[in-house]
Amino acid sequence: MNEFLLAILSGATVWLASSALRRRDPVVAGRVAVLAGGAAGRPQFNPVRAALGWLGRTYPGGGQEHTQGLLDAAGTSRISVETVRGVQLVLAAVGFMGGLIFGPAAVVTSPVGALVGYRIPRTVLTSRARTRKREMAAALPDVVDLLAVCSHAGLNISLSLKRVVQRTPGPLGREIQRALEEIELGVPRAQALQNLAGRNGVPELEALVRVLLNSERFGTQVAASLETFSADVRGRLKRSAEEQARKAPVKILFPLVFLILPAFILLTVIPLLVSAFQSMDL
Repeated sequence: MNEFLLAILSGATVWLASSALRRRDPVVAGRVAVLAGGAAGRPQFNPVRAALGWLGRTYPGGGQEHTQGLLDAAGTSRISVETVRGVQLVLAAVGFMGGLIFGPAAVVTSPVGALVGYRIPRTVLTSRARTRKREMAAALPDVVDLLAVCSHAGLNISLSLKRVVQRTPGPLGREIQRALEEIELGVPRAQALQNLAGRNGVPELEALVRVLLNSERFGTQVAASLETFSADVRGRLKRSAEEQARKAPVKILFPLVFLILPAFILLTVIPLLVSAFQSMDL
């Protein structure tokens, strides 16, 4: 009898807990989902992602803060650290099993395959984060100019950022929109701007946040500071582009010597030599 009552109470507890979890305010749920980087409403259940997350939680590893920083910098907030850990473990297992097909060399190929598979997710995230940072840095001068124009028009920082978001596509516009949503949810404006700079790791964006916070703190004119900062950012981007242009001849040397030059020789010199040898035989 006691076991029967305990089973009934346990079932009622589980039912009440599940009912409470389902009864969410749609407005609050939508805002939280947008703030987290997801779509409004309840996210769709993904069994593969759930399995990878369970695997990552079951076998956690180190470097979770670094992985979370890579996820934030890459703009993939829908993917959790546990999911990345699960993908690492699965790819490491696949690489290890793939190395076994080499027979006696599996003593070397299996550990190498496991290491390569384990490193692939972080390598992809690092590459995506680097590309995203370049896009944000390239779009930043136009954003600063728009902020300066809005400041000259008499708008404060929040209203200026709202105007900027409407005219700024790409990752930088989405990140500014996320900061504005944090402010609407009650986060102090200074903290929201610091979060904007901290989760992306773009030096130019961090400098812009410092300019805005210092102008607000010391009461200086935001427009003048932004104009000076815009000229500085454009100068740094120009110097970076010139530096990349100077590196181009060195980077093109390898494909030129080992790919283009042999093909040119095969198409031009070899037929002439063949014709010459045939003429000598005649």
